[in-house]
Amino acid sequence: MSSRIKRFLLLFLWPLAACSEPTTTINYHQTAVCRGSQGQPGDQSTDYNAGPQHVYVVFGVEGIDNSENPATFNFDPTKMYVNGAERNFVDPNLPIYKWVLDPFTPAPTLVAGGGTIYYGMRGQNALVVETVNVETANTNGSAKAHQTAYSLNYKTGVGDPKVVMIRTDSSALSLPNKADCAEMVLQ
Repeated sequence: MSSRIKRFLLLFLWPLAACSEPTTTINYHQTAVCRGSQGQPGDQSTDYNAGPQHVYVVFGVEGIDNSENPATFNFDPTKMYVNGAERNFVDPNLPIYKWVLDPFTPAPTLVAGGGTIYYGMRGQNALVVETVNVETANTNGSAKAHQTAYSLNYKTGVGDPKVVMIRTDSSALSLPNKADCAEMVLQ
């Protein structure tokens, strides 16, 4: 190849190589699947459940790696969702937050360009929850739903970088099946 062609390729193709898309990575694991519980033992007025043929799927967000992105990343947990027949987005207004997950839930957070955030010890991670429809005649759908490894996605908007969701636990679940959310171990 002539030096003229090499210079041409270097001059015009080099800028294209430098235009890779900024990426932010969110590491997470599935913590549990459960139906509901009683917020305060003995007080039926505090009962909550995911609804008929629905379950809560609880995820632990382990960290947000923005080291490949020079811009600040605006992390919004309500942009995380499980894909099914429809997108089921994280909803911090679900009653499981009040009775089980607070104060372990991640809040909207700015992650500096080139920065990384870790959510503490593995047993005390920021957690998010989603309600997922389960096709089963059994009103306690947690048994069937527990056999499913749910994957999180992140809905990006204008100005957001490409977000890669990495599930750190295996796709084969080894977590105990808990119909009662109060019995799950936050890990």
